[in-house]
Amino acid sequence: MGSRKKSSWAREKAAFAASLDTHCRKSGLGSARGEHGFDPEPQGAGSTSDLWDALDEPAPRDPWEHLFAKEHARQAKAEAEHDAALRRKACERKQRYATAADAQEAADACAAHGTRGLRTYKCRYCNGWHLTSKPQ
Repeated sequence: MGSRKKSSWAREKAAFAASLDTHCRKSGLGSARGEHGFDPEPQGAGSTSDLWDALDEPAPRDPWEHLFAKEHARQAKAEAEHDAALRRKACERKQRYATAADAQEAADACAAHGTRGLRTYKCRYCNGWHLTSKPQ
């Protein structure tokens, strides 16, 4: 919860309990207050306790699915950003060669100019060839 103030915490708890109660009624599970021990304070006019009326989508079949949707979205975004960073580091910043022979020719040219220990490898992102100095 965002705030440490007791009144803010009570409002957030009431909003959460009301949303659970509303969802449980819509999915036919009964009242969340009686079953789960929530006894929220009544909310004033203009509150947004009914989350599903504001959404264009129907309520999920699993009554707890909406509670974890935000976390799943955050994890998916973080995973996509991580994959993009790996692709940039492993492929997009490097010189790409169409064939293994082209890459080996470039490694030989580098060795002729003093850079020794380069080897070629096939990239899993672009299916091209790159050079690396890391041992196999």
